[in-house]
Amino acid sequence: ETVYLYLLEKREENAITLAVKSPNAKVIDTAYGSTIPVSPKRTLVYLVGISMGLLVPFLLLNMSFLLDNKVNNTEDIESVISTPILGDIPKSKNFKKFVFKNDDRNPLIDALRSLRTNIDFVLSKNKSTSKNIFISSTIEGEGKTSTSINLANVLALSSKKVLLIEGDIRKPSIAKILKLKIKKGLTNYLTDSSLKPETLIESVSLNLDFLQSGAIPPNPTELIMNGRIDELFEYANQNYDYVIIDTTPVGLVTDGILLSQNRTDLFIYIVRANYLDKRMLKIPKKLYETNQLDNMVIVLNSSVANSPKSYGQMYGLKRKPWWKRLLA
Repeated sequence: ETVYLYLLEKREENAITLAVKSPNAKVIDTAYGSTIPVSPKRTLVYLVGISMGLLVPFLLLNMSFLLDNKVNNTEDIESVISTPILGDIPKSKNFKKFVFKNDDRNPLIDALRSLRTNIDFVLSKNKSTSKNIFISSTIEGEGKTSTSINLANVLALSSKKVLLIEGDIRKPSIAKILKLKIKKGLTNYLTDSSLKPETLIESVSLNLDFLQSGAIPPNPTELIMNGRIDELFEYANQNYDYVIIDTTPVGLVTDGILLSQNRTDLFIYIVRANYLDKRMLKIPKKLYETNQLDNMVIVLNSSVANSPKSYGQMYGLKRKPWWKRLLA
């Protein structure tokens, strides 16, 4: 009985000890669950995506406008120089495309017809029987030579007798473009007093004659300044309705300015769109303001026109998809 009572006492003491001792784990918050993911946060992702979609195109367009330093349209020219703009020639797949016949479905010849009409209007007050038209540009590659050839052809198609003179005696190219045999020309006439203009001029097409530049001289500027050039223009004005002279780029050399002095009825200054740097417009601006070029007008070459769809269909042209027009 004594042993039993002892063991019973120990059991009670052990129970009391276990009851007083604190547990090792404790529940602070009860666990919970949800079908919505904790990360990523959908609202934040949508907000960032919409913001970037609006901000990135705006920044790209702004950067493209800031970095675009080329002449794009007539407004870019008018913002710098007050020279009259005679017209524009549309861009074509083949930049050096030439017109030798009337084609009612050709937008290039329509633009040249418009240019011809504008020339007639500008020269309407000029009562001389023959008109001297000089054509030049700021730098090489703006299309002055192709414009000279096309304008001469369009004038010839209107039953006018036209003489095309290759006045760029530093880097001639018209004879090669027209696939003519290289022979004596302007420089030979200026150096050899025995040569006559009629012996050097050759026929290209109906109503259109051509005078080559001849051999490339070592002193082109001095050669132009001799008195023989006046005799040539006197002969040309007596025998032709229009004399078209393709000269050197005036932004590089002064040959064109010297050649046109006191001989110009109209000086056409070619500016090629998306090619000439806007900062170089200060060259024709200075020439115009100082009256170094008589009767100066500007023609925008290789322009991109946003014609209505119906006009494109008239010429058999396919309109570009909207996304290509947007990217352009």
